[in-house]
Amino acid sequence: ERRLEACRKLGWKTIPAAVLCDVFDDESRTVVEIRENRDRENFTLRDQVAAALKLRPIVQQITEARKKSGIGDHVPSPGTSATYVQLNKGDKLRYVLAREVGLGKNTLEQAITIHEAAQVLPAAVEIRDAMYASGNVSEAWRVYQGLTKRETGNATGGTAKGTENA
Repeated sequence: ERRLEACRKLGWKTIPAAVLCDVFDDESRTVVEIRENRDRENFTLRDQVAAALKLRPIVQQITEARKKSGIGDHVPSPGTSATYVQLNKGDKLRYVLAREVGLGKNTLEQAITIHEAAQVLPAAVEIRDAMYASGNVSEAWRVYQGLTKRETGNATGGTAKGTENA
């Protein structure tokens, strides 16, 4: 969309393009698309989390295939997603995802935890939205941890810190 809009602004009537339908499988297209978007200046935290969540099953599949094969760092077939995801022997899933989307591993884990919590915990929606608006994962994580402590205390019959029993 960005390129099409740029061409329109330039007044181009035709746009030269090469269509590579048979070169990539769907997973490879996903990996290449995420890398291209990652390198854009305006790749937001929301984009990074969405990309990591999209990549997670692909990287898990590649990792499992390598473990089953016993080869480890084998050379994948051209045009497969394994060609485009750099996996070194011993790499953990969280390291690979963080590297692919351009975040630190702890930052990404915290952002994903908050993102996924917001899908099941209504109180976490505001934290997630504030995190995406500000791009500040560490502050959102601090607030989220306070929420989970309160939720855990309430679920076990305890009281939240700073409250008194009636």
